Amino acid sequence: MIRLNPVFQKEYMLMTRSIKMIVTVLIFNAILSIFGFAVFYSIINTAKYTGVVDYSSMLNLYYVMAFIEFVMVALIVPAISSGAISGEREKQTLDILLTTRMTPLKIVTGKLMSSIITIMLLIISSFPILALIFAFGGVSLSQLMLMALIMIVSAGYIGSISIMYSAVLKRTSSAGVASYGTVMGIYVGILVIVVGIYLIKTNILANSETIKNYNLSGLAFLLLIDPAFTFFSWLTELSQVDYNTTTALNALGIHSELVINNWITISMFVQLLISLLAIKKAESALKPAKKQKIRKNRR
Repeated sequence: MIRLNPVFQKEYMLMTRSIKMIVTVLIFNAILSIFGFAVFYSIINTAKYTGVVDYSSMLNLYYVMAFIEFVMVALIVPAISSGAISGEREKQTLDILLTTRMTPLKIVTGKLMSSIITIMLLIISSFPILALIFAFGGVSLSQLMLMALIMIVSAGYIGSISIMYSAVLKRTSSAGVASYGTVMGIYVGILVIVVGIYLIKTNILANSETIKNYNLSGLAFLLLIDPAFTFFSWLTELSQVDYNTTTALNALGIHSELVINNWITISMFVQLLISLLAIKKAESALKPAKKQKIRKNRR
């Protein structure tokens, strides 16, 4: 039999028995449904007046719902992860965990797994709503699975960083502020910096040949750690719009077809690597406390 992580098992049982989880799933899907049906009504209403049904516009329904879901996942993950360790400390139950045979790594991974399984539940529960697009076609099941994978990887990425803050910082409020600040910096800040520098280079300083010919490919690789750009890459690949990942990366000086064609895979790999580093940092933050508790017990 498979032995589950005790921390994950406990958190999972609490989650499935909690009314809060039911309410969260309800609100999550209610928001997604409101936006989805609003776009659906707009498309149908337009067709009613024009007498023409543009089935390609039906994909807008899927794009809007996928984007709203992605944003909600990015906002929910820090909320459920930033208090994972600090919350135990504030409830004075962390000392009990540290005196057990569980290693700090098991404690951290158990907390992270419980956060990821919560997000997975939200994503899976939204599939019936997202499946509305199957009535019109244009989106395959494999593309839907890829979207779910991108969201789960980004959830693990942000969740591991939030748990790291929760282990390093003493208070849940401080960990929450740091987590949301990091989310804004990674999701929005990197895009603003890269796009801002590119606009300065091409527009304001275009008269300077030195600046004009300067390659921004090194800066563009920062986008690998941005889940928002990973999601943008998947969305433009699906919609096949003129301005896509290839156009953006070429404009920033990246012309390697190997990198461009595998950008989503590479970015998810980089984000998983950073997640492992964050988990390692959270583990090292708990190790001194673990040793201190063992010494006290021996006395």
